[in-house]
Amino acid sequence: EDAHTIAVTSSGSMYAWGCGQCGQLGLAVEDEARIADDDWGQRTAPERVSSVPGQQRWVYVACGDRYSSALTDDGGLSTWGYGGMGEL
Repeated sequence: EDAHTIAVTSSGSMYAWGCGQCGQLGLAVEDEARIADDDWGQRTAPERVSSVPGQQRWVYVACGDRYSSALTDDGGLSTWGYGGMGEL
């Protein structure tokens, strides 16, 4: 119910699905508002991660409990989602 998945494509884009109640899907702000009203923010189909800053080429992503993190091809790191326990 509260799990999420993010995949990185060969072109460096990210797509997310699953539970997004805490922003861990990385969707645009208007999508996050829609998610807050949904059943635990469930997304059953992949949606492009759009709220992570920059136009980087993503090469690695990891999903934690209500948060996500990703690395770019030039070594940059981004994290998003719930950080109330210092995860981010």
